Amino acid sequence: MRTSTFSTTVLGLIASFGLPVSANWIQYYGGLVIERADPVVDPGKVSAHVHNIVGGSGFSNDMTFADTQNSECTSMGYPQDLSNYWIPMLYVKLRNGSFTQVPQAYSDSKIYYQQRPYNSSDTLHAYPEGFRMVAGDTFRRSFSGSNLDTAATAISYACEGGADNADGMVNGTWFGFPKTDCSTLMRAQVYFPSCSNGELDSADHKSHMSYYKDGTTAPDAGECPDSHPIHMISLFMEFGFSIHNFIDEWTPGTDDPPWVWANGDTTGYGLHGDYVMGWKSDADKTGNGKTSFENAVATCLDSTGFVDCPAFYGGLQDDSTKEGCKIAPTVEEQVDGFLAALPGCNPLTYGPAEVVPGACSQATPAIGAVESFTDMTSQGWSYQGCATDSYTTRTLAGTSENVATLTVEGCMTYCASKGYSYAGAEYGTECYCDNSVPAANAPVAGIIGNCNMACGGSSGEICGGPSALSLYKKCASTSDCSNVVANSASTSSSTTSSTTSSNDTTADSSSSSSSVPSSSATTLASSTLSSATASSASATVTPKNDSPSENPIATGTSSSIVAAAQATSTSSSSTSGTAPTLPSGWSSLGCYTDSVNPRALPVTGWWGNATTSSGCVAGCEAEGYAFAGTENAGQCFCGNDLVQSVKTTGCDLPCTGEGGEICGAAGKLSLFGKKSVSRVKRHRHRGRAHGVGVVS
Repeated sequence: MRTSTFSTTVLGLIASFGLPVSANWIQYYGGLVIERADPVVDPGKVSAHVHNIVGGSGFSNDMTFADTQNSECTSMGYPQDLSNYWIPMLYVKLRNGSFTQVPQAYSDSKIYYQQRPYNSSDTLHAYPEGFRMVAGDTFRRSFSGSNLDTAATAISYACEGGADNADGMVNGTWFGFPKTDCSTLMRAQVYFPSCSNGELDSADHKSHMSYYKDGTTAPDAGECPDSHPIHMISLFMEFGFSIHNFIDEWTPGTDDPPWVWANGDTTGYGLHGDYVMGWKSDADKTGNGKTSFENAVATCLDSTGFVDCPAFYGGLQDDSTKEGCKIAPTVEEQVDGFLAALPGCNPLTYGPAEVVPGACSQATPAIGAVESFTDMTSQGWSYQGCATDSYTTRTLAGTSENVATLTVEGCMTYCASKGYSYAGAEYGTECYCDNSVPAANAPVAGIIGNCNMACGGSSGEICGGPSALSLYKKCASTSDCSNVVANSASTSSSTTSSTTSSNDTTADSSSSSSSVPSSSATTLASSTLSSATASSASATVTPKNDSPSENPIATGTSSSIVAAAQATSTSSSSTSGTAPTLPSGWSSLGCYTDSVNPRALPVTGWWGNATTSSGCVAGCEAEGYAFAGTENAGQCFCGNDLVQSVKTTGCDLPCTGEGGEICGAAGKLSLFGKKSVSRVKRHRHRGRAHGVGVVS
């Protein structure tokens, strides 16, 4: 805990600003890591529940401000923001009794920094080095019903595509889980307190901060109380979730919402957020003796928020850069796929009474790097890390192949047979080879990037991901061959220990450090049922029948639940599949060939774990395209021309988002169109003629 004061420093060095009341700047962000780690509440330990963490790659379960400054990358919009932000992970309880993660909609997830002075003479301050705080209460399971309870109203939800005044809303706002479907997305919102007493931290990580004076009706504007007179810039977090993917898992208006935070909260009132300040200490680069963050507080005053703040030199990062900043989880346990119980000792709790945490008899998972590669050193190849790639300019441009049954070993064998020393597996089934790697695309130490997809021929291996290569290099000899691991701690190991834990307190829940030996092949791609048993924790809860069946996966097949599962989750092996739902005027055109460059359909709609042919067609239709195609189980493409493609057979891969539908195959599109592909015209492209299918 850090309790040193900064009031003298900030009051002495930072002048007051005359700020417009609506000034703010906004950052979109990508995901950094999802795991049981919380350096604020449970430093150095396995935390009580799973957190969804974004920000700088210097994050760890015992991080300091100095660690933030050593970040190799950040998933935030501005490269100067090496801070970390997190909330519990959101799960859905399925009808069959199991749990799976709800996918986050990063395109609708934002961090706001807002300038909200009480009056023109009010002084706003930037967060100082070493600052951290928590907002919300993990034990809360009811709402006071009073808008004067600012700490409660600071936690809220937005339901896009839902009813405007549904039952359960308070003055038009949701303070617990929406009781209606949010067809676009549900946003979980955390507004942090803005008034400080001058301390960097406090024992409960809250008392050093305060919301505005009693009587203030909202957390985002007001006068600071005398006990906390230092007015900081205001921080507001939004985490968007695609809950509509699970509409088949409940009946809005009849069932209670099936959402549950990782701490066991089924009400939504127990949402909370943590913040660790990590903005770059870069006063030496700005020219005025202040950091870029301090300058932004003073000068980035655009009322729209969507401004390329000039105080942040270099501008905003592009999507691929921030989304490629991912680190390896360090807690050795399964937190995604289909789970029999929430990770940790987190039984479902329903309120209205606050949760009273109890002892946890489960063994605490070990702490150590969870590697996402297959050890091939015995065969003379070393893992180099996760490299970035682009379909327009390939990182490995020597030769390539697309094989539905690709394995890591198979890719290396192929590249070796062609005389190449680098082999890279991408998107599960693609293998690329070359003798060099461009420095700009090379792996970054400690960053696992987007290498998270299972190999087409081995669900227990990782073969890159979208625009990401699992990169291996031929060793000079097997006696001098070692992997470049994501975390140096992964070369050692130790045992786990039983501990006492809680439903998220500052209680002692120590664990011994452990790690995955670098010789262990990863199983991150597996989405089999967790071997963890139901929680044995004791807690004060309102009883409700929530017992999972003895075999949650075997007792029922979910329809839309697979949308949030990994691409290797259990699904139908049918080669015909369920016919997708198509808009009026659309029809299925059959199976067509595709290549990486050029693509048969040039517009990439999306890829990932929630793809269906029905959804792909709907998305392409909404954007005005005449063709839609799904490929390789999880890719969606759109276009008005079909380029260099002929009809074929073999589209037989179940969609990642729906086991009953088919989404093409490796190098093959399940093609849909408003009209048929009736003729082929000749088209010149980069000096070469090729066929283009057109709509008749």
